[in-house]
Amino acid sequence: MGVNNKFSGVFCYPVFWFSIILPMMTAITLMVFIIFNDNLSPEWPSKDSLGVFLKYMEVPLWIFGSSIPLATLAAANYRAIQFQENLDFQKRNLDFQKINLERQELEHVFDLYHKELTLFKEQFEAVVHNGKFRHIRPEDATMIYSRFYPKPKQGGDSIFKIDKIKVEYVFEFIKLVERQVFLVAKYNEVMKVGSESKLKIILIENFFSNLSQEQKEVLMGELNIYDVKIIILLSMIDEQFSLVCNAVGIKHYSIGGSPIMVVIESLLDVFGLHSSILPEGDDYNKYRLSQERRVDFVEVIKHWLIYSSIERNHNKNKDYSMLDFVSYLKLILVKASL
Repeated sequence: MGVNNKFSGVFCYPVFWFSIILPMMTAITLMVFIIFNDNLSPEWPSKDSLGVFLKYMEVPLWIFGSSIPLATLAAANYRAIQFQENLDFQKRNLDFQKINLERQELEHVFDLYHKELTLFKEQFEAVVHNGKFRHIRPEDATMIYSRFYPKPKQGGDSIFKIDKIKVEYVFEFIKLVERQVFLVAKYNEVMKVGSESKLKIILIENFFSNLSQEQKEVLMGELNIYDVKIIILLSMIDEQFSLVCNAVGIKHYSIGGSPIMVVIESLLDVFGLHSSILPEGDDYNKYRLSQERRVDFVEVIKHWLIYSSIERNHNKNKDYSMLDFVSYLKLILVKASL
């Protein structure tokens, strides 16, 4: 049983009064029954009348007297309940203070996070300009920052530490692209006779499944090997490239639906972004490509573009895509059949 919080003393505690009134009412009721049943009549107090009274009223008087210990127990119970309620109140108050402090700490962390975000956005515009990014814009700064520096969920979360898992994930993709580039680059007539033909066959079979040997030979004679290398590379990494773009918060340009040059430029943007966003320090050097490796990689891509028809076609038609490339192959087959 609880204490009514509207009242402030034991005399306002219902159980206290119940412990007094119940014995009194019981005793009085019993006295009345005894008086009427034994035909007792009132007399002036005397030794004899008092003796008669005590003889007949012994039980009612005992019941009447029990109200005192019962009231004492009720008062003790009241104090125990109040003590427990005070403890509960203090606990709730401490819990509230703890929650309030945690909320204030979290608000403070949020405030610092948004200040860092504002500073990052101001600096990112220079990063885009200096890095000569073609498809990553200053407007992407908020999304990129939130992916590499996750928003804190509680007061103790760090807001100045980059997400190493995300950094490592992007770096693994960069190494994958690097391996694929040099793997495809090894296919040339100088190193191994017929290796370029193998690449052309792979490309032809990816787009056309029911060509005759004569038609395949026609396409192989017309295909630019550097076009083939670029298309095969972009097709090999497209799915993983989509995942990486989503992970870092930038738009993914798919080889299946975007201009081919835009896909290549976007890929190079990711390389530059990763290098630009990494903090300084020895702990992060393992996530960087060496200067020599970066130069070699870019030189291979530039070499392919110089000798391919993709960049020339892009200069004529900014929307030159895989669909246009496949249409060109079909046109070759049509002309050959005439």
